[in-house]
Amino acid sequence: MPKEDRSDWVAVAPEFAEAACSKTGKVRPVQSAYQFFQRHATEDAKAELIAAEGKFEVGKFSRLVRDRWNKLDPEEKRRFEGMARDDASRFASESHAADVAAIERRSK
Repeated sequence: MPKEDRSDWVAVAPEFAEAACSKTGKVRPVQSAYQFFQRHATEDAKAELIAAEGKFEVGKFSRLVRDRWNKLDPEEKRRFEGMARDDASRFASESHAADVAAIERRSK
């Protein structure tokens, strides 16, 4: 079977390529307070594990971060809970914008 000649083809943007909320068109999911804390504590926890054992193990890392979260001062936890509330607001706003854009595309 001969190969199809595509030399005269023209690239066209997909019909629904435009996204209202981001370049990818997807709304980033909400992050929890624990996820914000985990991102904050990652480097210290990794360095501590490597210094103590000479290697990094995911299971031990997860337990270390979890234990630090459980022992965290309530005042310090409020900081991460505030970050989570802000992220939930961002998610609601982006989701609403994406829904409005989708409805507008459908009505066209």
